[in-house]
Amino acid sequence: MKNRILITGALGQLGEFFVKSLISNNNYVLATDIKENKILDCDFEYFDILDEKRGDFLIKKYKINQIYNFAAILSAKGEQNPLSTWEINNTGFTNIAKLCLKNNIKRIFWPSSIAVFGRNSNLNLATNDEPMLPETMYGVSKLAWEKSMFYFNYKKLLDIRSIRFPGIVSNSKPGGGTTDYIVDMLYYAKQKKDYTCFLKQDTFLPMLHVDDAVDASIKLMDCELNKISLNQLVLESQTPGGTNAYVLKQLKKKKFYKVQQKVLNSIFKKF
Repeated sequence: MKNRILITGALGQLGEFFVKSLISNNNYVLATDIKENKILDCDFEYFDILDEKRGDFLIKKYKINQIYNFAAILSAKGEQNPLSTWEINNTGFTNIAKLCLKNNIKRIFWPSSIAVFGRNSNLNLATNDEPMLPETMYGVSKLAWEKSMFYFNYKKLLDIRSIRFPGIVSNSKPGGGTTDYIVDMLYYAKQKKDYTCFLKQDTFLPMLHVDDAVDASIKLMDCELNKISLNQLVLESQTPGGTNAYVLKQLKKKKFYKVQQKVLNSIFKKF
C-alpha cells in the first residue's frame, strides 16, 4: 500500500475519478463528502470540512498520510451566495491545513483554477506574471489560497501541490462551474440534439478531459519535491487550432453529428 489518502468532496465532479484512479494505483482511499454515497465502492465517511473535530477523528481512525481536497463551491453556483462560498472554500481549506499540521501530514493536493485570472489578463497566453483580478468569489478564494500555499511551502510547514485547471469535461453532471454549458453542449451533441448557446460564435474556452486532470495530479503528488518546479500556464485550447475551436466551428454550422463523430468519440470513450 503506497499511501493512505483522505479525499474531501469525493462525490463531486473530480472526486469520484480520483478515488478510482488512486485505488487502482495501490493506495488506500477514504472518500468523504456531505452527500449520501451511492456510487463509490470504497470506505466512505460523512465529513463537512468546516467540522475540524470530525476531520481530526477520521485522520486518526484511518491513519491518513495524504489529503486531496476537492470540497468547494464552484464559480457560477458560488455567485449566488459569495460569503458561503468564501467560508467553504477558504475556511474549509484552512481547517484542512490545520488538521495536516496537527497530524503531521505534509502532502496535500488542492486544485486551483484559471478563475484566478480576469479580463485584464492576456488570455491567449496566460502566465504567472499576468494580472490576477478574479471576478467571481470562487476565483478570489482560489487566488487567496494560491498565495497561502506559497507561504506554507516556502516555510516548509506543508507540501501543498496544485494545478490550475480549466473547465473539466467528464461524464459527471455539471456541478455549478462557469463552463458547465460546454458539458451540456457535448451531451446534446452526443444525443444529436440542437443546443442554443448564449456565447458569441468566436468564443474559445479552455477545457481539459478529466482523465488528463487526474493523471497529471497524481503524477505531481507522486513526484519527489526536489524534482518539482513552477511551470507557466499556457491556455493552449484558446488558440485557433485547439479542439474547442473545432467544436465551436461545428456548433456554428449546427453540425452536431460531426462533433459527435470526430470529437465525442474520444471525449465520451469511457461514458
